Amino acid sequence: MAIKNDGSAWSWGQNSSGQLGLGNTTLKTTPEQIGGINGEKTWVKITCGATHTLALKQDGSLWTWGNNYLGALGDGTTTYKTSPVRIGGDTNWTTIFGGWHNSAALKSDGTM
Repeated sequence: MAIKNDGSAWSWGQNSSGQLGLGNTTLKTTPEQIGGINGEKTWVKITCGATHTLALKQDGSLWTWGNNYLGALGDGTTTYKTSPVRIGGDTNWTTIFGGWHNSAALKSDGTM
């Protein structure tokens, strides 16, 4: 995973759980923009868990995708997501962490 200076997010590699956020589970050997050619350019942070991904946008919103085993994505389900899904409506997320089958995120007020 990478974010370019223009705010676009790119991913490549293993994608068995949709962790690349490209809308599929196809292995990618070269970087592909999340959201396609005209994808959003507002990403500021991105981190990977074992088979899932978390990202923050410029507006402070939290997004996740990939393997949702044990609810790691935080969307209230255990369904895998192959494209970015917004988690809640808050816009004060500042820090993100992806673990094995878990995630953590910190808000600007110090709450998780």
